[in-house]
Amino acid sequence: MAIVTSLFSIAGYFFLYRAIALQAEKSSQTLQDTVRVDEAKQYQKNLLDTYEKSLTDRSRIDDFVISQEEIVSFIENVESIGTFTNTELTLSSIDTDDFTSTSESVNGYLKARIELRGSWTNVMRAIILFENMPFGVSFNNMRLSKMSAGLLSSDKKQFSKVGMWGMSLDIKVLTSK
Repeated sequence: MAIVTSLFSIAGYFFLYRAIALQAEKSSQTLQDTVRVDEAKQYQKNLLDTYEKSLTDRSRIDDFVISQEEIVSFIENVESIGTFTNTELTLSSIDTDDFTSTSESVNGYLKARIELRGSWTNVMRAIILFENMPFGVSFNNMRLSKMSAGLLSSDKKQFSKVGMWGMSLDIKVLTSK
């Protein structure tokens, strides 16, 4: 009887030990799953917070890209800078540079060559206006040079001894479909 009781006790002990070990393993796995779910919820909350915080910035992105319909008005705005600053502005080499993009909305670049002639103040005013255009315009190959003094004025009635300045630059801006 003592031997049978001892065998039942040992079998019961191993059965309970195995059940407790299995329960501890399941409890540990459940705890890890809970931690993963909490981390996923925190990550999702952080993403949503970032999305909400960037809403105004994402809406401004369209201001840096010219749509196909705005290209003509963009060119007219560039030309109006010459009139506004009282400089002689020549816009040439207007070209589009299409590129293969994974984006459905971005098409390529609009490129143009600009040449300005005028007084130092007026040319500097034009540069400031170019820099502050409402689109994301990049400039390349900017050259500023002093031209000879003593040129006739635009109405060809006065002879000016004020130094004339010339500036040439390439502009490039993203276009969308």
